[in-house]
Amino acid sequence: MPFKVFCGTFTVNYNTDASITSASSNTLRWAINQVNATSGPNTISFAISGSPPYIINLIDELPDIINQVTINGSNSGSDVIIGGNLSGSAFNISNAFGCLVFVGPGSEGSVVENLEFKYFSTAIYVEDNNNCSGINVGIYNNLFYNNDLDIELAANNCIVMQNTFQKDATDINIPQGLYEGMSGVFVHRMSNVPLN
Repeated sequence: MPFKVFCGTFTVNYNTDASITSASSNTLRWAINQVNATSGPNTISFAISGSPPYIINLIDELPDIINQVTINGSNSGSDVIIGGNLSGSAFNISNAFGCLVFVGPGSEGSVVENLEFKYFSTAIYVEDNNNCSGINVGIYNNLFYNNDLDIELAANNCIVMQNTFQKDATDINIPQGLYEGMSGVFVHRMSNVPLN
């Protein structure tokens, strides 16, 4: 049986991204790969040098997250923006992709907080986990801007609190709270309510 590390803190020091097969050390893609190889709870923090805001332009989808992790953008002391399609001035949904995907019982208890998500087809997706005994994923204090779909919850017992949803810099009022027993909830940038 292979040796498995337990509980890790992985720091993102670079705002660069690489292909799926060649994730450089201390990038967001590298940190998620480390989380997936390490039983949780884990932490991804940010300490990117230079002047804020810290923009991470992804060139491809990130790996699915399969272990428990807290991804906290406030550790950098300033804005961390994760972009799905920032080439040019216009957003082209046909070229966009998803960002953070939480799958399986190992990711139960994960938290995403204090980040900005821009120009994704789906910014955060939580897969169904019928065996969830507690809070599946908590999504707090994030800014979602011009995503086709901000949050898709195909799982029960998720908390969505104190997030800001914007389309073209206009705030959208979306009900937030505990989504308990409500799998199939979609928080869409054009909607004022979650849709079942």
